Amino acid sequence: SPPAPDRGTVLRFVERAGALAAAPGFSNPAGVLPGLADADPRFDGTSIPAYSDHWVSNVADRAGFLRTLADALGFAPKVDFNAGVISAGAASIESTVVGNAPPALLFTELDSLRDQTQVFLPVNNALSPAGHVHAFLAEIGQGVQHVASRVADLVAFVERVTNYRGMTGGGLAFLDIPRSRCRRALPCRVSCAARAP
Repeated sequence: SPPAPDRGTVLRFVERAGALAAAPGFSNPAGVLPGLADADPRFDGTSIPAYSDHWVSNVADRAGFLRTLADALGFAPKVDFNAGVISAGAASIESTVVGNAPPALLFTELDSLRDQTQVFLPVNNALSPAGHVHAFLAEIGQGVQHVASRVADLVAFVERVTNYRGMTGGGLAFLDIPRSRCRRALPCRVSCAARAP
């Protein structure tokens, strides 16, 4: 028999028309969301541009949510990690990255950094009563776990915001990763070095 319909997912659609529609000179060629205004970003040397990359959802029924995204948005799997199953210690999850079929090919590094036509939505569900996905679902329920941005130089970004937080006490905070865990991960080494005495 066919799977039961998904009655728990809420997708909000925004018609980008009128004042919300794209216009010549807009920073975002797709237009803006309600409540927001288009702004030409200016970076003064003390800030680093960051662009939307992906947002991760934790759900109880990954297969059902993936069907809903396919039926409603035409999203298809892009990456299925290790046939969908990831384990770390007692924690075990399934994870699939879905997304749209973007209309344009990108040819430059700047275009691939700034372009927002490709949407990536990693979707996780817990397979064990341990780990961050299980805890998220138990404590918060289904929803967006995190939003990620992309930057041109991750090492410079991590170093700058770590130093800024150290000087001002405000801004972004990163996980405190012990030096023994940094190994060969360059951004981690920079972050650890920035906290070194």
